[in-house]
Amino acid sequence: MRSSERLSMADVKVFNNEAVSVLTALFRLNNHERMIDRDAIAADSLARWVVKSRVAIPVELFEMIEVFFSWDSFFGLRTLPYVCFEGIDSCEAFMEWLEDLSPQSLMAKFFSPQYCEDGEARDHAFRRLELDEREALKYVFSNLELSNSGRYSAIEILRDQSRAKESFTGLLHFFCRKLFDDELREILRQSSRTFRELFDGNFSLYGLPFLRELLDIETTKESDEPDFYIFSSWFLGGSVITASLPERNSVISIVGEEMIKKRNVLLAVPNALEIARTLSMDGSMKLLRVLMNRRMNIESIIEETGLHRHGLIEKLAALSRQRLVVTGVSGDEFWFETGEQLIDKALLTMRDIMVEKRVVGHPLK
Repeated sequence: MRSSERLSMADVKVFNNEAVSVLTALFRLNNHERMIDRDAIAADSLARWVVKSRVAIPVELFEMIEVFFSWDSFFGLRTLPYVCFEGIDSCEAFMEWLEDLSPQSLMAKFFSPQYCEDGEARDHAFRRLELDEREALKYVFSNLELSNSGRYSAIEILRDQSRAKESFTGLLHFFCRKLFDDELREILRQSSRTFRELFDGNFSLYGLPFLRELLDIETTKESDEPDFYIFSSWFLGGSVITASLPERNSVISIVGEEMIKKRNVLLAVPNALEIARTLSMDGSMKLLRVLMNRRMNIESIIEETGLHRHGLIEKLAALSRQRLVVTGVSGDEFWFETGEQLIDKALLTMRDIMVEKRVVGHPLK
Protein backbone atom coordinates (compact mmCIF):
# COMPACT_ATOMS: atom_id res chain seq x y z
CA MET A 1 0.00 0.00 0.00
CA ARG A 2 3.02 2.31 0.16
CA SER A 3 2.87 3.06 -3.52
CA SER A 4 -0.14 4.80 -5.00
CA GLU A 5 -2.11 2.48 -7.27
CA ARG A 6 -3.57 4.29 -10.23
CA LEU A 7 -6.15 3.43 -12.87
CA SER A 8 -6.86 5.78 -15.74
CA MET A 9 -10.30 5.70 -17.33
CA ALA A 10 -10.83 8.59 -19.77
CA ASP A 11 -10.34 11.69 -17.60
CA VAL A 12 -10.88 9.87 -14.30
CA LYS A 13 -8.01 8.57 -12.18
CA VAL A 14 -8.55 6.33 -9.15
CA PHE A 15 -6.01 6.11 -6.34
CA ASN A 16 -5.34 4.06 -3.25
CA ASN A 17 -3.12 6.37 -1.21
CA GLU A 18 -1.69 5.91 2.27
CA ALA A 19 -1.25 9.64 2.89
CA VAL A 20 -4.94 10.25 2.14
CA SER A 21 -5.83 7.42 4.52
CA VAL A 22 -3.90 9.22 7.27
CA LEU A 23 -5.76 12.48 6.66
CA THR A 24 -9.20 10.84 6.60
CA ALA A 25 -8.38 8.73 9.67
CA LEU A 26 -7.60 11.85 11.67
CA PHE A 27 -10.76 13.52 10.38
CA ARG A 28 -12.74 10.45 11.46
CA LEU A 29 -11.18 10.46 14.94
CA ASN A 30 -12.37 14.01 15.57
CA ASN A 31 -15.77 13.79 13.86
CA HIS A 32 -16.91 10.20 14.31
CA GLU A 33 -20.14 11.05 16.14
CA ARG A 34 -21.19 13.42 13.34
CA MET A 35 -20.46 10.85 10.61
CA ILE A 36 -21.75 7.62 12.10
CA ASP A 37 -25.37 8.02 10.96
CA ARG A 38 -24.18 7.50 7.37
CA ASP A 39 -21.93 4.50 8.06
CA ALA A 40 -24.56 1.72 8.00
CA ILE A 41 -22.87 -1.72 7.93
CA ALA A 42 -19.42 -0.22 8.55
CA ALA A 43 -20.55 1.57 11.73
CA ASP A 44 -19.48 -1.13 14.22
CA SER A 45 -16.00 -1.69 12.82
CA LEU A 46 -15.33 2.04 12.50
CA ALA A 47 -16.59 2.66 16.04
CA ARG A 48 -14.27 -0.03 17.43
CA TRP A 49 -11.30 1.48 15.62
CA VAL A 50 -12.15 5.00 16.85
CA VAL A 51 -12.43 3.91 20.49
CA LYS A 52 -9.20 1.92 20.34
CA SER A 53 -7.31 4.78 18.67
CA ARG A 54 -8.65 7.55 20.91
CA VAL A 55 -7.45 5.65 23.97
CA ALA A 56 -3.96 5.32 22.47
CA ILE A 57 -3.51 9.00 21.58
CA PRO A 58 -1.91 11.31 24.19
CA VAL A 59 -4.19 14.14 25.38
CA GLU A 60 -2.01 16.91 23.95
CA LEU A 61 -2.06 15.31 20.50
CA PHE A 62 -5.80 14.77 20.61
CA GLU A 63 -6.21 18.50 21.23
CA MET A 64 -4.26 19.06 18.01
CA ILE A 65 -6.65 16.77 16.11
CA GLU A 66 -9.49 19.04 17.22
CA VAL A 67 -7.63 22.07 15.86
CA PHE A 68 -6.48 20.68 12.51
CA PHE A 69 -9.36 18.32 11.69
CA SER A 70 -12.48 20.01 13.01
CA TRP A 71 -15.78 19.61 11.18
CA ASP A 72 -15.75 23.22 9.97
CA SER A 73 -12.13 24.33 9.66
CA PHE A 74 -10.65 21.58 7.46
CA PHE A 75 -7.09 22.90 7.95
CA GLY A 76 -5.42 19.49 7.74
CA LEU A 77 -7.49 18.30 4.80
CA ARG A 78 -6.39 21.31 2.77
CA THR A 79 -3.11 19.51 2.22
CA LEU A 80 -5.04 17.06 0.01
CA PRO A 81 -4.32 18.84 -3.32
CA TYR A 82 -0.58 18.67 -2.61
CA VAL A 83 -0.80 14.96 -1.82
CA CYS A 84 -2.58 14.57 -5.16
CA PHE A 85 -0.38 16.72 -7.40
CA GLU A 86 3.06 16.31 -5.81
CA GLY A 87 3.29 12.53 -5.82
CA ILE A 88 2.87 12.02 -2.06
CA ASP A 89 1.76 8.40 -1.72
CA SER A 90 2.96 7.18 1.70
CA CYS A 91 3.42 8.26 5.30
CA GLU A 92 7.14 8.64 4.72
CA ALA A 93 6.69 10.83 1.63
CA PHE A 94 4.13 12.95 3.48
CA MET A 95 6.52 13.53 6.39
CA GLU A 96 9.37 14.43 4.01
CA TRP A 97 7.18 16.93 2.19
CA LEU A 98 6.15 18.57 5.47
CA GLU A 99 9.75 18.72 6.66
CA ASP A 100 10.75 20.76 3.60
CA LEU A 101 7.99 23.34 4.07
CA SER A 102 8.49 26.55 5.98
CA PRO A 103 5.88 27.17 8.71
CA GLN A 104 4.52 30.06 6.63
CA SER A 105 4.14 27.85 3.52
CA LEU A 106 2.16 25.35 5.56
CA MET A 107 -0.06 28.17 6.87
CA ALA A 108 -0.74 29.29 3.31
CA LYS A 109 -1.93 25.80 2.48
CA PHE A 110 -4.12 25.61 5.61
CA PHE A 111 -5.86 28.89 4.86
CA SER A 112 -6.27 28.72 1.08
CA PRO A 113 -9.00 26.67 -0.61
CA GLN A 114 -6.94 26.74 -3.80
CA TYR A 115 -3.71 25.07 -4.80
CA CYS A 116 -1.00 27.64 -4.12
CA GLU A 117 2.65 27.61 -5.10
CA ASP A 118 5.31 28.39 -2.50
CA GLY A 119 6.73 31.91 -2.69
CA GLU A 120 8.62 34.49 -0.67
CA ALA A 121 5.84 37.09 -0.89
CA ARG A 122 3.28 34.69 0.53
CA ASP A 123 5.66 33.60 3.30
CA HIS A 124 6.32 37.22 4.18
CA ALA A 125 2.58 37.94 4.40
CA PHE A 126 2.02 35.09 6.86
CA ARG A 127 5.10 36.02 8.88
CA ARG A 128 3.59 39.49 9.27
CA LEU A 129 0.39 37.95 10.65
CA GLU A 130 2.48 36.20 13.30
CA LEU A 131 4.12 39.46 14.36
CA ASP A 132 1.04 41.71 14.25
CA GLU A 133 -1.93 40.40 16.23
CA ARG A 134 -4.23 43.12 14.91
CA GLU A 135 -3.47 42.12 11.32
CA ALA A 136 -4.01 38.47 12.23
CA LEU A 137 -7.43 39.23 13.70
CA LYS A 138 -8.37 41.27 10.64
CA TYR A 139 -7.27 38.43 8.35
CA VAL A 140 -9.11 35.74 10.29
CA PHE A 141 -12.41 37.63 10.51
CA SER A 142 -12.31 38.64 6.85
CA ASN A 143 -11.56 35.09 5.65
CA LEU A 144 -14.87 33.76 4.36
CA GLU A 145 -13.50 30.22 4.29
CA LEU A 146 -13.45 30.14 8.10
CA SER A 147 -16.47 29.32 10.24
CA ASN A 148 -17.12 31.14 13.49
CA SER A 149 -16.07 28.07 15.46
CA GLY A 150 -12.83 27.80 13.48
CA ARG A 151 -11.66 31.37 13.98
CA TYR A 152 -10.28 30.84 17.48
CA SER A 153 -8.18 27.91 16.27
CA ALA A 154 -7.03 29.98 13.31
CA ILE A 155 -5.80 32.77 15.58
CA GLU A 156 -3.92 30.26 17.74
CA ILE A 157 -2.27 28.72 14.68
CA LEU A 158 -1.20 32.07 13.25
CA ARG A 159 0.14 33.33 16.58
CA ASP A 160 2.93 30.73 16.68
CA GLN A 161 3.36 29.24 13.23
CA SER A 162 6.49 27.22 13.96
CA ARG A 163 4.74 25.54 16.87
CA ALA A 164 1.68 24.90 14.69
CA LYS A 165 3.84 23.17 12.08
CA GLU A 166 5.61 21.15 14.79
CA SER A 167 2.26 20.08 16.27
CA PHE A 168 0.82 19.07 12.89
CA THR A 169 3.95 17.15 11.94
CA GLY A 170 4.10 15.47 15.35
CA LEU A 171 0.47 14.42 15.07
CA LEU A 172 1.02 12.76 11.69
CA HIS A 173 4.28 11.21 12.85
CA PHE A 174 2.58 9.63 15.88
CA PHE A 175 -0.30 8.32 13.80
CA CYS A 176 1.92 6.79 11.13
CA ARG A 177 4.21 5.08 13.65
CA LYS A 178 1.78 4.01 16.37
CA LEU A 179 -1.66 3.55 14.83
CA PHE A 180 -0.91 2.42 11.28
CA ASP A 181 -0.29 -1.20 12.26
CA ASP A 182 -0.42 -4.40 10.17
CA GLU A 183 -4.04 -5.12 11.12
CA LEU A 184 -5.18 -1.69 9.93
CA ARG A 185 -3.15 -1.97 6.72
CA GLU A 186 -4.89 -5.26 5.90
CA ILE A 187 -8.30 -3.68 6.50
CA LEU A 188 -7.35 -0.86 4.12
CA ARG A 189 -6.07 -3.27 1.47
CA GLN A 190 -9.33 -5.21 1.51
CA SER A 191 -11.33 -1.98 1.47
CA SER A 192 -9.37 -0.73 -1.53
CA ARG A 193 -10.01 -3.93 -3.47
CA THR A 194 -13.75 -3.72 -2.77
CA PHE A 195 -13.84 -0.07 -3.77
CA ARG A 196 -11.98 -0.64 -7.03
CA GLU A 197 -14.21 -3.54 -8.02
CA LEU A 198 -17.42 -1.56 -7.44
CA PHE A 199 -16.07 1.66 -8.91
CA ASP A 200 -14.78 -0.01 -12.08
CA GLY A 201 -18.02 -1.90 -12.63
CA ASN A 202 -20.29 1.12 -12.18
CA PHE A 203 -18.08 3.57 -14.06
CA SER A 204 -17.64 1.25 -17.05
CA LEU A 205 -21.43 1.03 -17.42
CA TYR A 206 -22.54 4.56 -16.51
CA GLY A 207 -19.49 6.83 -16.91
CA LEU A 208 -19.39 10.36 -15.53
CA PRO A 209 -23.09 10.45 -14.53
CA PHE A 210 -22.20 7.80 -11.94
CA LEU A 211 -19.72 10.24 -10.37
CA ARG A 212 -21.96 13.27 -10.52
CA GLU A 213 -25.38 11.87 -9.69
CA LEU A 214 -24.71 8.85 -7.53
CA LEU A 215 -21.46 9.79 -5.77
CA ASP A 216 -22.37 13.49 -5.38
CA ILE A 217 -19.16 14.68 -7.03
CA GLU A 218 -20.24 18.05 -8.33
CA THR A 219 -18.56 20.27 -10.92
CA THR A 220 -19.35 23.74 -12.20
CA LYS A 221 -21.33 23.78 -15.41
CA GLU A 222 -19.32 26.66 -16.88
CA SER A 223 -15.93 24.97 -16.82
CA ASP A 224 -14.44 22.57 -19.34
CA GLU A 225 -14.67 18.92 -18.41
CA PRO A 226 -12.31 18.64 -15.43
CA ASP A 227 -9.88 15.90 -14.55
CA PHE A 228 -11.22 13.72 -11.73
CA TYR A 229 -8.95 12.36 -9.01
CA ILE A 230 -10.82 9.79 -6.93
CA PHE A 231 -9.39 8.44 -3.66
CA SER A 232 -10.92 5.55 -1.74
CA SER A 233 -11.17 5.64 2.05
CA TRP A 234 -12.38 3.08 4.55
CA PHE A 235 -12.34 5.80 7.22
CA LEU A 236 -15.00 7.94 5.52
CA GLY A 237 -17.57 5.16 5.72
CA GLY A 238 -20.74 6.42 4.05
CA SER A 239 -19.41 9.94 3.42
CA VAL A 240 -17.64 11.74 0.59
CA ILE A 241 -15.38 14.82 0.62
CA THR A 242 -14.91 16.76 -2.62
CA ALA A 243 -12.67 19.71 -3.47
CA SER A 244 -13.01 21.60 -6.75
CA LEU A 245 -9.83 23.26 -8.03
CA PRO A 246 -10.82 25.45 -11.01
CA GLU A 247 -7.31 26.87 -11.27
CA ARG A 248 -6.11 23.38 -12.22
CA ASN A 249 -9.39 22.34 -13.90
CA SER A 250 -9.57 19.40 -11.49
CA VAL A 251 -11.90 17.80 -9.00
CA ILE A 252 -10.48 15.77 -6.10
CA SER A 253 -12.82 13.49 -4.21
CA ILE A 254 -12.37 11.06 -1.32
CA VAL A 255 -15.14 8.45 -1.32
CA GLY A 256 -15.87 6.15 1.61
CA GLU A 257 -16.08 2.42 0.96
CA GLU A 258 -19.54 2.28 2.55
CA MET A 259 -20.64 5.16 0.32
CA ILE A 260 -19.87 3.30 -2.89
CA LYS A 261 -21.49 0.14 -1.52
CA LYS A 262 -24.74 2.02 -0.85
CA ARG A 263 -24.68 3.82 -4.22
CA ASN A 264 -23.66 0.75 -6.24
CA VAL A 265 -26.24 -0.09 -8.93
CA LEU A 266 -24.67 -3.28 -10.31
CA LEU A 267 -27.04 -6.23 -10.40
CA ALA A 268 -26.72 -8.63 -7.48
CA VAL A 269 -27.37 -12.38 -7.48
CA PRO A 270 -31.10 -12.79 -6.69
CA ASN A 271 -31.49 -13.27 -2.95
CA ALA A 272 -34.84 -13.60 -1.18
CA LEU A 273 -33.60 -12.07 2.07
CA GLU A 274 -32.10 -9.03 0.32
CA ILE A 275 -35.23 -8.55 -1.79
CA ALA A 276 -37.36 -8.62 1.36
CA ARG A 277 -35.00 -6.24 3.15
CA THR A 278 -35.09 -3.82 0.20
CA LEU A 279 -38.87 -3.89 -0.04
CA SER A 280 -39.14 -3.21 3.70
CA MET A 281 -37.02 -0.04 3.48
CA ASP A 282 -39.03 3.05 4.33
CA GLY A 283 -40.31 4.58 1.09
CA SER A 284 -39.49 1.64 -1.20
CA MET A 285 -43.10 0.71 -1.95
CA LYS A 286 -43.94 4.34 -2.68
CA LEU A 287 -41.00 4.54 -5.09
CA LEU A 288 -42.11 1.42 -6.94
CA ARG A 289 -45.60 2.87 -7.38
CA VAL A 290 -44.18 6.17 -8.66
CA LEU A 291 -41.84 4.39 -11.12
CA MET A 292 -44.39 1.86 -12.37
CA ASN A 293 -44.18 1.99 -16.19
CA ARG A 294 -42.57 5.46 -15.98
CA ARG A 295 -38.98 6.37 -16.84
CA MET A 296 -37.93 9.16 -14.46
CA ASN A 297 -34.69 10.94 -13.55
CA ILE A 298 -33.60 11.71 -9.99
CA GLU A 299 -34.79 15.32 -9.96
CA SER A 300 -38.28 14.43 -11.18
CA ILE A 301 -38.54 11.66 -8.57
CA ILE A 302 -37.53 14.12 -5.82
CA GLU A 303 -40.12 16.61 -7.04
CA GLU A 304 -42.91 14.03 -7.03
CA THR A 305 -42.05 12.18 -3.79
CA GLY A 306 -40.46 14.88 -1.64
CA LEU A 307 -37.74 12.44 -0.58
CA HIS A 308 -34.31 13.73 0.43
CA ARG A 309 -31.78 13.26 -2.36
CA HIS A 310 -29.24 11.18 -0.38
CA GLY A 311 -31.81 8.76 0.97
CA LEU A 312 -33.55 8.53 -2.39
CA ILE A 313 -30.37 7.61 -4.27
CA GLU A 314 -29.56 4.84 -1.80
CA LYS A 315 -33.09 3.43 -2.08
CA LEU A 316 -32.97 3.54 -5.88
CA ALA A 317 -29.57 1.84 -5.87
CA ALA A 318 -30.86 -0.93 -3.57
CA LEU A 319 -33.92 -1.46 -5.79
CA SER A 320 -31.65 -1.58 -8.85
CA ARG A 321 -29.31 -4.16 -7.30
CA GLN A 322 -32.25 -6.44 -6.51
CA ARG A 323 -33.67 -6.05 -10.06
CA LEU A 324 -36.83 -4.34 -8.82
CA VAL A 325 -36.14 -1.37 -11.10
CA VAL A 326 -34.11 -1.00 -14.28
CA THR A 327 -31.46 1.71 -14.50
CA GLY A 328 -29.92 3.60 -17.39
CA VAL A 329 -28.34 6.87 -18.47
CA SER A 330 -29.66 9.45 -20.88
CA GLY A 331 -27.19 12.25 -21.56
CA ASP A 332 -25.78 13.25 -18.18
CA GLU A 333 -28.69 11.89 -16.12
CA PHE A 334 -29.67 8.55 -14.63
CA TRP A 335 -33.16 7.23 -15.19
CA PHE A 336 -35.10 4.55 -13.30
CA GLU A 337 -38.20 2.56 -14.20
CA THR A 338 -40.09 -0.51 -13.02
CA GLY A 339 -42.87 -2.73 -14.31
CA GLU A 340 -45.13 -5.57 -13.21
CA GLN A 341 -42.81 -8.20 -14.69
CA LEU A 342 -39.91 -7.04 -12.53
CA ILE A 343 -42.03 -7.13 -9.38
CA ASP A 344 -43.42 -10.57 -10.27
CA LYS A 345 -39.92 -12.00 -10.84
CA ALA A 346 -38.72 -10.68 -7.48
CA LEU A 347 -41.72 -12.12 -5.65
CA LEU A 348 -41.29 -15.47 -7.40
CA THR A 349 -37.66 -15.57 -6.28
CA MET A 350 -38.79 -15.10 -2.69
CA ARG A 351 -41.57 -17.71 -3.06
CA ASP A 352 -39.32 -20.36 -4.65
CA ILE A 353 -36.70 -20.10 -1.92
CA MET A 354 -39.26 -20.14 0.89
CA VAL A 355 -41.15 -23.12 -0.57
CA GLU A 356 -37.93 -25.07 -1.11
CA LYS A 357 -36.85 -24.52 2.50
CA ARG A 358 -40.27 -25.58 3.79
CA VAL A 359 -40.26 -28.83 1.79
CA VAL A 360 -36.69 -29.78 2.63
CA GLY A 361 -37.24 -29.29 6.33
CA HIS A 362 -40.68 -30.88 6.50
CA PRO A 363 -40.83 -33.65 9.17
CA LEU A 364 -43.04 -35.91 7.00
CA LYS A 365 -40.78 -35.86 3.96
